[in-house]
Amino acid sequence: MSGLLRRFPTFVSRAVLGSVFVQDVWSSNQASVAKNRSVLSQQLHNSPSMDPLRLATQVSVIPHPAKKHKGGEDAYFISADGNTVGVADGVGGWAESGVDPSLYSRSLMSEARRACDAGEPDPVRILVLAAQRSARVLGSSTACIAALAGDRLKIANLGDSGIMVMRAGKMIFRSTEQQHSFNFPFQLGPQSKDRPTDAEVANVEVKPGDFVVLGTDGLFDNLFHEEIVDIVQSAATSAASKAPTGDSAAKPSLPSTNIAELIAKSAFSRATSKTAYSPFAMHARAHNYNYQ
Repeated sequence: MSGLLRRFPTFVSRAVLGSVFVQDVWSSNQASVAKNRSVLSQQLHNSPSMDPLRLATQVSVIPHPAKKHKGGEDAYFISADGNTVGVADGVGGWAESGVDPSLYSRSLMSEARRACDAGEPDPVRILVLAAQRSARVLGSSTACIAALAGDRLKIANLGDSGIMVMRAGKMIFRSTEQQHSFNFPFQLGPQSKDRPTDAEVANVEVKPGDFVVLGTDGLFDNLFHEEIVDIVQSAATSAASKAPTGDSAAKPSLPSTNIAELIAKSAFSRATSKTAYSPFAMHARAHNYNYQ
């Protein structure tokens, strides 16, 4: 396995929700950031005066019940200006060697924010610096970073965390999982042969009102992409129907309801169900695992 630790299938839907970010693109003179949950929900906004696009962010975190005492094994960051975000998932297999999987993912995201706030704009370069500065921390982690620059969302995704971009109720972009084999994702770490430059890179044009969802595999293992789109669109439509006349069109913003929390709770419900079908179940069966 080239020094990488495999995350062995447990054959139950995993309740780890990882970090999910829901973001809303907006103008620079709006302000609203809610933190410390696991789903990151963002929407893109721009005012009639054509101020630079900004990200409004919601986050929701629901760790695995067995890992709740330490806050789970995922980590995330939001840059000082709010326009660069990242999420990482510590590889759980390290626990079998007596290593806390959360230590590396937290170091990686902490160093990523430091690099970003120091002026590094490129997501891959941010990952390079973060991995270099975390080289003394034992462990490994997947990672996804997105940076808004003008009307472009620059993305670097390594492993099975991921990102979606939605516009008017339709998914216009989604990242692709990177796996060496089933349940064995690409990952960064001092003993991993995977490198930040192995990340899938994308440069997506975004518009005011677009939604961006970042999450770890705990989200994408439990909810299909179409289900996530439906949750976001339902919340956005409900908020628009309650907005004063003309307000939603002039100043689009995240609904007061935490969409990230709605997504996280839906994924957690799916993860704890003994009968519901999930993307993880589908992939397990496709690889001939007797998934239950």
